Amino acid sequence: MIENKLSFEKLLSYLTKLEIGYIIKKTNDNIPYWTTNIKGIAETFCLNGIIFPEQKILYLWISNLFKYNENSEFLLKILSLNFKLLTGKIEYEPKNKEVRYSLTLPTDVEIPFEVFTSYFVTMISNAEYILKELKSFKTI
Repeated sequence: MIENKLSFEKLLSYLTKLEIGYIIKKTNDNIPYWTTNIKGIAETFCLNGIIFPEQKILYLWISNLFKYNENSEFLLKILSLNFKLLTGKIEYEPKNKEVRYSLTLPTDVEIPFEVFTSYFVTMISNAEYILKELKSFKTI
């Protein structure tokens, strides 16, 4: 069995090293995750992180990026934006009309602080781009 090389504690130490405050919460299944507000260039984003140990996955997501009623044109816009992204994906939750941006990384490999920081910065940059595109779509 391959062990998880990226632990929840290590993620928290990375956030501390970046001098980013966070709050620890738990899912309905009692799995801990962290949440923090990160200021981008034009917006502030709620960035979250959770490790699913059995699947060996770190799931990072920016929640409540955008709210929108589902329609085919909007879903095509999301598909188009997903095609342009090099990392991560845009997800749409029809139940609460939430658009979020997420990124998954394996936890069975070492992810050094510098690599984590790069993903972190890329997520905020991509979120800025996605939000700008979705806001312009909403006005159409």
